[in-house]
Amino acid sequence: MLASEDYPDVITGLNISPAQQMIYSTQGAFLPLNELIEKQGTNTKKMFQDNPEIQSTITAVDGNIYHCSMSKKMWIYEPWLKKLNLDMPETTDELYEVLKAFKKNDPNGNGNRMKFRYRYHRNPGALPSMPSC
Repeated sequence: MLASEDYPDVITGLNISPAQQMIYSTQGAFLPLNELIEKQGTNTKKMFQDNPEIQSTITAVDGNIYHCSMSKKMWIYEPWLKKLNLDMPETTDELYEVLKAFKKNDPNGNGNRMKFRYRYHRNPGALPSMPSC
């Protein structure tokens, strides 16, 4: 994809090293996000303030931020838990039971059985748990 020089607006799941990131950024393929974060990143700036190690981890050697790694968090729509009188799961076994209840009981009320899709992408060079921006 990068060799084509026909870049999309956003790239996700790209497995490149910090050195490659610097090469592509100096060529203009990757643009710094610093100004966007400063102008529009209210939650991102708060995250950096509360967790400075995150900002230092994703800041390149030239002082710019070119990416915000995706979180490996799972999100659950709490109104569905409440509708089915379920607690927030804290273990994988509890999560499994919640997902089974969602599938069986139609918490969104559309009359269709729910389908769940989960995709896990492991970037070998990434930190195990990076928050999203």
